[in-house]
Order: sequence, then structure tokens, then C-alpha cells
Amino acid sequence: FEYDKPAKKEFKYEMAEKEPVSYFVQAGRVYKEEDFEVTVNFETIGTYHLYTKNKINENQVPVSIEITLPEGLNKAGELQFPPVKLHGANEVYDGKVFTFTQRIKAKPGMKGKVDIKVKVTYQTCSDETCLPVVEEEKVVELNLDK
Repeated sequence: FEYDKPAKKEFKYEMAEKEPVSYFVQAGRVYKEEDFEVTVNFETIGTYHLYTKNKINENQVPVSIEITLPEGLNKAGELQFPPVKLHGANEVYDGKVFTFTQRIKAKPGMKGKVDIKVKVTYQTCSDETCLPVVEEEKVVELNLDK
């Protein structure tokens, strides 16, 4: 006695093709502190990498982050960079996911929400090819009340 077997189902998942480099910008209060911070978080795939502002990278476009703060906010210290490593004859940022961080102080008594402009410039290369330079400006909202 033989049963009819159900047809074999094939599932096809369409994967969104990832960009070689993606990033997002955030702003918020530093945990358990009065200061705030702006972070730029990068992710790379495959052999793609991003260059530092080192003179050995003179033929590449390094990552550049320019933060424009509204009145009443000031940078607290320098922009903090992720770790670096040598990649062939170049110096690149180490890892597939890495973060740039800028601490910010607000004038005492400031409240509400403010917009911060963040201009990001970079060129990414893989072991085979380099892509065109990317230059974008994003606006991120910082809630001073949280």
C-alpha cells in the first residue's frame, strides 16, 4: 500500500544585496553622565576597508567626519577613532564594524531637541577594486531632555 507523497516544497529567500560599506549616525546622552555623544557606526563586508588619515595613504581618500553643532553645544575633547591596522602598504580601520565617537557638552539649563549636522566622506576599496568617493551630510536629532 503506497501513499501519495506531497510535492517537495522549495523555499527561495531573496537576500537584499548589501552595500560594501554602510553607516549610521546617532546622538544621545552618555550612560549615567551629563555629557552627550555623537557616534558614526560603520560596517564593511568582504575585503572592503576604509582608510585612515595617515601619510602612507596619500593616494586614498580617508574617512573624514565633520560635526557641526548648534549654539549652546560644544565638543568635549577630540573625535575618538577606532583601532587601526596595516593592510598591505596602507593603514586602515580594524574590523568589520567600528565606531567614531565625539563627546559633547551642553550649556547648563539647555533643554529640548536640537539638530546636529554630520558630514561623512570616505572611499572604500576591496583587495581588487576601489569604489568612488562617498560624501554625504546627515542631520541627527539630539534630545537634551533624555
